[in-house]
Amino acid sequence: MKWQRKRKLQGKQSHYSLIRKLRRDKKTTEEFESMLSALSLEEIIGLKLELAARAIDNRIYGLALWTGMPYIVHEAVFKYAVSATRTKLECMNFWD
Repeated sequence: MKWQRKRKLQGKQSHYSLIRKLRRDKKTTEEFESMLSALSLEEIIGLKLELAARAIDNRIYGLALWTGMPYIVHEAVFKYAVSATRTKLECMNFWD
């Protein structure tokens, strides 16, 4: 009996990378990513909120930011899980 190579698991998202997608869409560069990595997650969220408030003259009253935050965080972690795993099964196991 011959030795057979184990088949590699590759799914639809095995070549998906969020960084590559953002670079392809010209939304990020290596320099921006290095500056971003120096900031904490809290600083990034605060900066994003401040930029959004500045665009509407600091009138963000009445927006459900506090109640919507868990959904925003779940979406961000989901995008990372899709980017970091090779198959849908691995992505589902990432959440456990």
